[in-house]
Amino acid sequence: MSGFSAHQENKRLDKAREVSGADTPFSDDSWRELTIDLEIPVPKENSAPTQFSVPGFHFWSIVEVINVTWGANTSLKFHLMPFRHIHVDPSTGQETHIFNEVYTSDAFELAHDKLQKQLPEPNCKLERVVACLMYWSD
Repeated sequence: MSGFSAHQENKRLDKAREVSGADTPFSDDSWRELTIDLEIPVPKENSAPTQFSVPGFHFWSIVEVINVTWGANTSLKFHLMPFRHIHVDPSTGQETHIFNEVYTSDAFELAHDKLQKQLPEPNCKLERVVACLMYWSD
């Protein structure tokens, strides 16, 4: 991205947080903020863990993440059906199951099959799909 400076953006965010009601990535109503208390073990024998408080931890409720994500137009491009990605070695003919996306995994396929075998809700004609969640953090 031409002209982008992480240092400048961090300064802008720090300054914006000082101003009440400022428009920051965390000013959206969906964000929550709390202080996390951590106990860090001490390697000394018979020593109590050290306590640390981490203020200003921002997060979204997982239910809110699902609602916002599945309500966006991009959700129309989600892979909702499992499939197997198979590579066939041209010299030996040996097949290898390639796991490169969550929807190519055995776990996704099993969850999908289990869901399809359940009795549908009465009078519901909606398609039943598995919502896969992949967790990571910056």
